[in-house]
Amino acid sequence: PVQFFNYKRPAVLSVFPLEGSEQGGTLVSVTVEDYQGDATSPSRFMAGLFSLFDAPPLQVDVSCAGQGVQSRAASLKGKGRAQFVVQFAAPQCAAGIGNYTL
Repeated sequence: PVQFFNYKRPAVLSVFPLEGSEQGGTLVSVTVEDYQGDATSPSRFMAGLFSLFDAPPLQVDVSCAGQGVQSRAASLKGKGRAQFVVQFAAPQCAAGIGNYTL
């Protein structure tokens, strides 16, 4: 196969807090930075991350050991210079560890 396009993925800069209650409800903030330059969403004639502000509600899927995937509503805020903050309330995870997918 011939690869026509190769774009860098956004980078996760920080996740806060590092720990939370196993009962859930902790507000999680994930700071993400989109790469700038020629290899960005707008330069490949596609909508950039700012189009998410007008999209249907953003959600985060969280999976906890021994439990199914739980979807959580999330908010998206621009910080400028291709940085964004995604916030969501963590669900209850009895095992104390959860994996999330944006």
